[in-house]
Amino acid sequence: MRKTLIAAAVIAVGVAGYYAINKTSSPASVNLSELEYVPADTALFSGQFTALDLVSYLKSLGMSSEQLNNDEMQQAMAALAAESSPAVHFGVALFQDYMTILGAPDDFVKNTGIAAKTRSLTYLVGAAPVARFEVTDAAAFQAFFERAAAQSGVSYQTQQLAGHSYQVYSLVNYWMV
Repeated sequence: MRKTLIAAAVIAVGVAGYYAINKTSSPASVNLSELEYVPADTALFSGQFTALDLVSYLKSLGMSSEQLNNDEMQQAMAALAAESSPAVHFGVALFQDYMTILGAPDDFVKNTGIAAKTRSLTYLVGAAPVARFEVTDAAAFQAFFERAAAQSGVSYQTQQLAGHSYQVYSLVNYWMV
């Protein structure tokens, strides 16, 4: 009987210690309000809750624009650009601009508007992918997409919804029969 009481006391102390350690070690200052946007039934989720210093990370890679836009990449982009879809043209233009920006880490924030130290979320709403980043310069972020639209010939419209403006990019050809 005595051995059973000692074992039960050790287990109780272990459980209480585990609870106390985990309760105090969880960061109280972490604000995860961004998770309210993620549907409970999402099939894919990735979250960067601790800010990542993207500029320092890109500098540590030491990659130049020439390395990122090598001959193999140019051939792949040319093959994709041969497609007639406006969505593909827009995607290629956006990707090529992003690859050029990655080669100049000091100008990353200026050219994308994404915060140098950013947190991010990626998830699905139904079948639609969503990527959320902390943006410090909304005008630069918008210009990043507008450059791709201008280069690919895709048109866009600025619209309003509940006091917020957003842009709608026309990525589908509508054929009249």
